[in-house]
Amino acid sequence: MEATDIHRHFVELGAWVDWSNTTDGFHFGDPETEVTGIAVAWKPYFSSLKRAAELGCDFFLSHESIFRNGGNGDETSAAHALETEKLEWLRQSGMVVYRCHDVWDVIPEIGVIDSWARGLGFEGPPIKRDGYYRLEDVSGQTFGELCRDVAAKMRSVGQDAVLAVGDVERPASRLALGTGAITKLDDMVALGADVCVICDDYFRYVRDGALFQDLDVPYIVVNHGAKEEWGIENLYRHVRKAFSDIPAHFIAQGCPYTIVTGERV
Repeated sequence: MEATDIHRHFVELGAWVDWSNTTDGFHFGDPETEVTGIAVAWKPYFSSLKRAAELGCDFFLSHESIFRNGGNGDETSAAHALETEKLEWLRQSGMVVYRCHDVWDVIPEIGVIDSWARGLGFEGPPIKRDGYYRLEDVSGQTFGELCRDVAAKMRSVGQDAVLAVGDVERPASRLALGTGAITKLDDMVALGADVCVICDDYFRYVRDGALFQDLDVPYIVVNHGAKEEWGIENLYRHVRKAFSDIPAHFIAQGCPYTIVTGERV
C-alpha cells in the first residue's frame, strides 16, 4: 500500500472538507512511498518522529504541523533555522508526514470534539451542537465542583491540574466545549453557556481573559494537546481497523508540562 492510498481514504471519509483549501494532506515526504508502518500522534515532535522510526514506521499521521510556522501542504520551506536538524533528519529518514486535522476535528463520535466530550464524561448528545462547539448540561454543580471534575479527568491525559477563573461557589448549568484551540468566547456565550472550558493555545489573559472577567463568565483552561489526546487515540484505532494489514502504533503525548508549586516536599 502506498501513502497515496491512505490519503484517498481520508478524502473519501471527509466529504465536508474543502480539499482545495485544507491543511489536511502530505506535509513531508514522497506520497508514493510504500508504507510499512504507521505511527499516530497529536504532534510530530522530533522525539516522536524518532520514536516512530524506531518502531519501524515510515508514515507519521499527525493532527498538527511539523514546524513552528507550518501551514498547508509541504512544510520543507517552513522550517526555521533552529529546526534545521529536524528537517535534515526528515530528509534522510524517508519518513512521510501526513496531517489529518480538518477531517478529524468534527467527524462524528470518534473525532476530536466528541472524543473530548466523552473524555470528560458526557456520554449522550449535547444540549446543542454548532460546528466546532458543544453545549453540555452541568446543572446541579458549582463551578468549583465542575473544576475538580474536569481536573480529575485530565489527569488521564497527563495534565496535573487545570486553571480556573471564577467564583468556585457559583452554580453552573450550561458548559460550552470547543474543538481544540477553537474556544471563542462570543461563540460559546451565543450558544447559551454560563461556564466554558477553553484552550491554553492562542488564549491571552490580558485580552481574552479580561473579557471573560468583564462579562462575569467563569472558565477553565486546559492544554491543547491533552484535550485532543482522546480523539487522536480514536484516530489510531480507526487507522488500525482501516489498514489492518499495516502495523500501526499510537505514540501518546498528552500534556507537555507539569504543575510545580512552591511547597517544599
